[in-house]
Amino acid sequence: MPDYSLHQIDVFPKDLILDPRNPRIISSPTDYLCCEGEDFSRESIQAKVLEFLNKPKYKIKSLENSILRNGFLDIDSIFVKKYQNGKYLVLEGNRRTAAITNLRLKSTTPKEILSTLKRIPVKLVDFEKGTDEEKVIAQLLSIRHLDGPLEWEPMQQAFSVLNHYMKYFSKIHKEKEFFYDTKIRAELESDLGLTPKDIINKISIAKIFQQLKEFKFNVSSNHYSIIERVIMYPKLSTGYFGYNWKVLTFDNEGVQNFAYLCIEKSRVIKEPKKVRNLYNYFINGRADLINQLLRNDLTLEEAEEIFKSKGNNTRFINSLTKAKKELKKIRLSDFNGSSDECMLIKELKSIVDKLNTL
Repeated sequence: MPDYSLHQIDVFPKDLILDPRNPRIISSPTDYLCCEGEDFSRESIQAKVLEFLNKPKYKIKSLENSILRNGFLDIDSIFVKKYQNGKYLVLEGNRRTAAITNLRLKSTTPKEILSTLKRIPVKLVDFEKGTDEEKVIAQLLSIRHLDGPLEWEPMQQAFSVLNHYMKYFSKIHKEKEFFYDTKIRAELESDLGLTPKDIINKISIAKIFQQLKEFKFNVSSNHYSIIERVIMYPKLSTGYFGYNWKVLTFDNEGVQNFAYLCIEKSRVIKEPKKVRNLYNYFINGRADLINQLLRNDLTLEEAEEIFKSKGNNTRFINSLTKAKKELKKIRLSDFNGSSDECMLIKELKSIVDKLNTL
């Protein structure tokens, strides 16, 4: 039996509370708009969330225009749970709730539109007694956003998985320092329907994002792909950036090197696919090129030219070495004087003549 049930109810819009700590809105817990123990329904907190959601990136205006054209349509459900004083906390549908709030506050909203906003249909998540509410909410949201019809942005997905992991971690390990526990990973596989690789990948990206924030670097959710690309190359991430598979972060020097190479304005790696260059340099013993890029002594184009030039030289030496070994295997006593042998000897002499011109 499930630990919850869903009920369709109608509520007054004024009783809907925007969630200031919802990962659908804010990807990083360090950016949450209030503390966990605060009263979310306070006017100052709700005003702060509404202001946050009214940023152009959340496209609230387009939702408002849709409602103005068609009235409020219950096409995609708003999920809520009971809050205090007869209010309901919005778990899913904060953008639509913000659009409704904006229209109700505007004097220009037509009366016929306002009439469709008097009461709003929502799905109430009703929890069984003793249920771990956070776990159930994480499962519901993961179905819709990690692998469902309304997929979250990648960084939001990463922090959703990290938050779910930390719920288990704090219960099991209390105040211990963070580490990656494979037993908890197994729980996440069951709860979220993700593979072990997906889980460690998303947690790693979220942890590195937090680490970059702590070091005051200009990291944003747009840097998801470049963080992901670096940890895709274990030899590079561990060998050059000091990535630790136990705590899923870089060492102090490594996080700074990563930021200056891939995050800050002076960075030389501006596209995730260019991380491959760093990987090639490192595994071929050319960490010196990465260091020069870090100091801005070279452009990426200059580093690539040096690397390729050295690579061509190495290939030439390797080819000569192989030829030398093969020639040493020839026994003159095996010569029979056939036309094929004579033709090959002639070709080899021609090659030697060309080498002599170098």
